[in-house]
Amino acid sequence: MIISPSIRVATLAFAGAATLHAMCPTLAAERGNPVQRFQLERFVIGGSGGWDFLTFDSVGNRLFVTRGERVQVWDVATHAVAGEIVDTPGVHGVALAHELNRGFTSNGRANSVSVFLLDDLKTLATIAIAGENPDAILYAPWSSGSTPSMAAATTSRSSTP
Repeated sequence: MIISPSIRVATLAFAGAATLHAMCPTLAAERGNPVQRFQLERFVIGGSGGWDFLTFDSVGNRLFVTRGERVQVWDVATHAVAGEIVDTPGVHGVALAHELNRGFTSNGRANSVSVFLLDDLKTLATIAIAGENPDAILYAPWSSGSTPSMAAATTSRSSTP
């Protein structure tokens, strides 16, 4: 499989939780930025295994639920599992790139990122990364003067003698 050279896979090492504070809606509200929260619908997601990140696909009306070794993909309209992305050891997060018909998973135990098709959820490639235990993952679409990029945040581990 050929991966477009315009997609860069990068790892980020977060030194501390302070980096993530900018993404927290509670802090946005404390800074005077209004945050709207509302519940449209509620349904129970059962099945074996816990879950980590949830990713909502507003285009496909699907919910991606990471379940440790796989990602369950739920059809929000029918409240049923629409498919699964398998062989994702230690999966934490999912990033979506609709203009490429691609999705990405961060596979913590495998130190890898899986690339899959959004239309049929089939895995195209698994890419080993230099960082350890990739966790959060995001995709930044192309904008004027830039190229698309995807980043998987990894945990930093240091050892002292």
